[in-house]
Amino acid sequence: MLNGEALDGLSRTPEAIAEFQAAAKVATQEPNVHFGLGYLYWKAHRYEEAKTEFNSELANDPAHAQSLVYLGDMAMKEKHPAEALVWLRKAALLKNDLRLAYIDMGAVLTEQKRYEDAVAALQTRCRVGSCGA
Repeated sequence: MLNGEALDGLSRTPEAIAEFQAAAKVATQEPNVHFGLGYLYWKAHRYEEAKTEFNSELANDPAHAQSLVYLGDMAMKEKHPAEALVWLRKAALLKNDLRLAYIDMGAVLTEQKRYEDAVAALQTRCRVGSCGA
């Protein structure tokens, strides 16, 4: 996993994926191994593979909030707003400092013309992280 993280830091995503795939095969229960692989797939826009890995992480740790956030992000990108909100809200309840959860909630709610709810989500993001442009 550490080698995969280092390769990712060097923007060598395909090699990082290979390292995480190897780690996931030998240590299927290792915390964050499936999340790390899922994140790399997400970065590469390989969403179906990412979903599989995030769901594997959730099978090991049902309270893995970051996996929930990325599942919500992909649901939003795939135009499934109701599903996205379920994932994102669950993640925010488990861990209230995940900025992506609030950004994505704000985007979904804005698209649904639920502006007051969108503002509330985005203002929460400001309380837990940066409010830069």
